[in-house]
Parts: sequence; structure tokens; C-alpha cells
Amino acid sequence: MYEQFDYCNFENRIDITNDILSFAFTISQSGKEKITAAYKEFSENFHERSPASVQMTISKHELNPIASDTNFNAAFNDPSAIIGIDLPVFIKRSKSVCKTIMIVGQDPLRGAQNINQEIIFSTPYATHDNNYEDCNGRHHKSYKESHGKLYWTMAKHILDNNFALYYTDITKIWMRIPPQKKSIKIPLELRQRFQECILKEINIIQPVAIITFGLVANVEISKILTDYTDITLIPFIHPSPAANGSWAKVVSQLPNGEKLSFKKEAYLLREINKFLNI
Repeated sequence: MYEQFDYCNFENRIDITNDILSFAFTISQSGKEKITAAYKEFSENFHERSPASVQMTISKHELNPIASDTNFNAAFNDPSAIIGIDLPVFIKRSKSVCKTIMIVGQDPLRGAQNINQEIIFSTPYATHDNNYEDCNGRHHKSYKESHGKLYWTMAKHILDNNFALYYTDITKIWMRIPPQKKSIKIPLELRQRFQECILKEINIIQPVAIITFGLVANVEISKILTDYTDITLIPFIHPSPAANGSWAKVVSQLPNGEKLSFKKEAYLLREINKFLNI
């Protein structure tokens, strides 16, 4: 289904471990090997449908944030902590030469699962996930066809118009310690390191536009782009159901009688088409 796309083939443009993550994390050699293995697994999962769910993890001694905040470090080392890191991804049509649009999310939010006290790798908006659920012999829709449909519809529209996509998060790590509901606050020094990561990504990828999802990503990218007058900012409300109240106001001018999910999709494509001039 997705054979026509290159996934995570960075074409020697960027070394994620050394060029990006090393600004904010200390990574051992075995940790670097696990990141390489995660990219290989995610690429295979993107191209091949499977009932198996890909869960790639890395131990805390192989990758840890560069921070002096004692409370944050204690939370990181808490055995019950749920920790997520999204690996940036690059998608384009195979053999195409095209400009790149960058998509920036807020953070690598994770569910309520703690896997062997390790850090859980994924990709922004689970772009790699091509799995389907197998329940009593019945195949259900994959993430791209269900919860991630809005993101993938937008992505495919951009890819079909001969642009590449680079996905990343403004916040490079997410943590929560059950039973607390709120995530752990990221200390200032680490947030500043994340800004260095984003700056490096922008300078290497050289996007013609940056799409942001959510207020946090929009505010941070807006600050950065004051020095980049040749990059267009396309800000969106986060598509999650938690923001449906804000979305209802934004899409109120669209035709009535349609579900909010359809209106979100129509609005996203309309705003992107303004940039694409179509």
C-alpha cells in the first residue's frame, strides 16, 4: 500500500543520533545501535501490514537526558515512570526530488503502559504504524485508517503534491509517574536543549514551511521563525478530541450537517492548499 514512499531514508542529510539527539541526551554506543534498529523496524512496519504491534525500547542507562534538575532526574529514574521518545522521520515519494515541509508536534505522549522500566520509542503521530488488530480472525483498521486517519490524509495530500515531510516533536521526551495524571514538567535547561535540537533540524532539513499542531509547538516555532523569513508557518489546533471545543469555533464557517472530524480534515486541507497554491 505504501511501497511508493521512502520512509526514514534520510539520504545522508541528517544523522538523528549525532546531529539532533546528542544536544539533549547522553547516548551510549549500544543506545545508538538500538536507535538504528528502531528505525529499521519502523521502516519495515510502515511498508508491511501485520497484526503484530511494534514496541521498541531502550534502557535508561543507554539514553538519558542532560539535566541537572534533581527532581526531574529522580522522576526519570523512578522504576514506575512511563517515558516516551519519538524518533524524527522523513517521508517522500520514491525517487522524487522535492522540497520539504516540516511537521512539528508537541510531545511524545504515551499511554499507561510501562515496558520493563524502559523508554518507549515511537514516531510522531505513529507514522510508522501500519498494524491492524486481529480479533477473533477479523482484521480491523490500522492506525492510519482509524485514529491516525486525519494525520495521514493530510500527509498523503502533501506527498501527492511532490513535497517531502519531516516529522519531529518540540519536546523530545515525555514522562509520567502513575497514578499521577499529569506529565512531569521539563526543566528550563532541557527545554533550551530541545530548542537547539529544533534549530539544528531546521538548518539541516531547510523546510519551505512548518506545520505545527498545538499551542506549545506553535509558540516555540513562532519564536524561532523570527530569524527565518523564508519559511512559512502553518499553525493548527491540536486535532485531539480534547481540543474539539476550539475546533468547533474554527470550522463554524464550513457547511453544517457534517461530523466535526470531516470538518477538521476539510479545514486542514484547505489551509495547506493555500500554501501549495492549489
